[in-house]
Amino acid sequence: MITILDESKKIKKIDFDEMAKKLEEMPKEYQKAWQESEKIKLPKDYQNFQQIIVCGMGASAIGGDLAKNFSKMPIFVNRDYILPKFANKKSLIVLISYSGNTEETLNCLEEAKKNKNKVFIITSNGNLLKNAQKLKLPFYKIEYSSVPRLALPYLFTPLLKILEKLNFLKNTINFEKAFSSLSSFNDKNSLKTAEKNNFAKQLSQKIHNRLPIIISSGDLKGIARRWKTQFNENAKNCSFFDTLPELKHNTIEGLIFPRQIKNNLIFLLIQSNFDNTQIKNSFPLLKEFLKKEKLSFEVVNIQENDLFSQNLSLLCLGDWLSFYLSILNQINPSPVKKIDWLKNLKQ
Repeated sequence: MITILDESKKIKKIDFDEMAKKLEEMPKEYQKAWQESEKIKLPKDYQNFQQIIVCGMGASAIGGDLAKNFSKMPIFVNRDYILPKFANKKSLIVLISYSGNTEETLNCLEEAKKNKNKVFIITSNGNLLKNAQKLKLPFYKIEYSSVPRLALPYLFTPLLKILEKLNFLKNTINFEKAFSSLSSFNDKNSLKTAEKNNFAKQLSQKIHNRLPIIISSGDLKGIARRWKTQFNENAKNCSFFDTLPELKHNTIEGLIFPRQIKNNLIFLLIQSNFDNTQIKNSFPLLKEFLKKEKLSFEVVNIQENDLFSQNLSLLCLGDWLSFYLSILNQINPSPVKKIDWLKNLKQ
């Protein structure tokens, strides 16, 4: 039986803005973004930092969450109008906004200027770029046109380049090998691969008409958050995320009420061969609990030879899952009308 996820003509009628094409090109965009980030130059006095504070919202902040796993230096992701109280002269403030007009990020820039913090800006346009040029602040200009959430390669890889230039990039990442692995994984889950051989299509069918709760280790919290936000923005689907071991101390006790929601939940357990031993031992216990409580769950275990490749594959899977779920929900994944409405409200 042919499902809608294998019917390209029906998909095109829903995917009016052709997000699928962008997703198919994502491996090339990661490679291009890494190559372009070579042009990043840091001032000579940008050294002896004790921490990096990444300021951003939505997709512009996710890169900071992901970069934590590859940094020898502490990275704090700031999703707020103001800088954290511990920001000081030893902090590098990285301000990220794809549009360049995110009010929270612009507020943080004003505070950083007032406090004379060292900053680096990542943006494509807007007031953030104007400030960078006017004040002669170091910046990376994104040359990629899309909805912000699909610009993740250009929001994430520049952070890795900054870490590399500061000699704080953890271990040696084989980027070319990772991009090649991503290309293969992307092909297996893209539109051209039939549902019977396509894990993303199969899993999206199981998620359809349910509320997905993504569970991961703390190290993959950025991945879990990204999946949640992609389900929200692309599929217009309610979703939440949580982490092990924290959920063992609160979340599992809150699954009794409201009773009518229980059958609509599905837990997505993201396991990794790089999880520590305690986390690896926790997942079987969590599965046993979910079975006992008659709660639906699916295991996602993407095996890769290194953590960076695994991160890219999981990001890719989350993108396709949310896209296919939007098709099953029969809604164009690109527009975010409710977000735009709220942004345009007069304050």
